[in-house]
Amino acid sequence: MTNERAFLHSVANPLATAKFILEMVVEDFAARENDQDLLVQLNQVVEAVDQATKLLSDRRSEIIRAEEPPGS
Repeated sequence: MTNERAFLHSVANPLATAKFILEMVVEDFAARENDQDLLVQLNQVVEAVDQATKLLSDRRSEIIRAEEPPGS
């Protein structure tokens, strides 16, 4: 496993966990009527974490495909 692939694996799980927790917080704040500004900010953070997770996942997939033996 390359250093980059190992790094991507080590970052993917914490990002997925952070996204899950943020989504739970967003859901909680969505139920409240007086916290709409905070809800907008939290949604922006969720989107940023989601984008980072997708970029890391895409790069990890590229590395895995490149490491596979030809014809597999």
